[in-house]
Amino acid sequence: MNSRMVVKLWGVRGSIPSPGPATARYGGNTTCVSVEIGDAVLIFDAGSGIRNLGKELFSDPRTVVIFLTHLHWDHVQGLLFFAPLYQPGRTLAIETPDRTMTSLVPIAGADGVHFPLTAEQILSDLRVNQGDPIGDLAKTGIVLRRLRMNHPGLCHGFRLEYGGRVLVFIPDNEIHPPEPGPLAWNDLVAFCQGADVLIHDAQYLAEEISSKRGWGHSTIDDACALGKAAGAKRLILFHHDPERTDGEIDDILAKILPDSRGATEISAAKEGTILHLVSVGQAAGLL
Repeated sequence: MNSRMVVKLWGVRGSIPSPGPATARYGGNTTCVSVEIGDAVLIFDAGSGIRNLGKELFSDPRTVVIFLTHLHWDHVQGLLFFAPLYQPGRTLAIETPDRTMTSLVPIAGADGVHFPLTAEQILSDLRVNQGDPIGDLAKTGIVLRRLRMNHPGLCHGFRLEYGGRVLVFIPDNEIHPPEPGPLAWNDLVAFCQGADVLIHDAQYLAEEISSKRGWGHSTIDDACALGKAAGAKRLILFHHDPERTDGEIDDILAKILPDSRGATEISAAKEGTILHLVSVGQAAGLL
């Protein structure tokens, strides 16, 4: 097994794709992150960013498992444009929060009405919520945990541990919802504790959240507070609002970075970013 996790950001926006010159630097595709560990490729979410990932994996024979945090459109809208789905003989696994689902019809609308093809026309050997992918990964030293988040519907965040390194991926979560949700602050901090990389929802500014309480998203300030409380080495602000321009994200970073002189490095998610999390004891340096 390889001695590192290779993390790639393929889509970093929330709600709806927002392509154009004003979002070109940070990216306009919706949420999708891949993690490569040896012979395994784990994909978290299938927003519009998964389309470009599919092109790269089309000639890659490694095992692919797609973990969906939840089924809101911005997290599944790219799934039916994932090229490996249409490769005869290609084995793919998809895991949803509700493991009773067994078809791409309720997951992504593969019904011939909302998409030209039906689920029966998918050519790959597709396994939806079958077997025990998390248990199989554990046998190779890859520990994956999921936890329900504060977000409308059933939504999970993920904690991935391998080689002494920890990646936490939480694209949709309201840290302080208007009413108590399934996830309390202390439990969230514990789930994120000691992360080498924490990728967390930071869709709104503090002045924007009052009219959006209960929508299931966090403020940038709350995400930064979580990173500090959890002792994360690096916090990546994720799920950018579709109306947020590159220049506005630059301005946000310019304001918060002088006040973040702690142990947590803070950055904004940028499409195309590649992170190398080297296993403890294998090499100097983290990324």
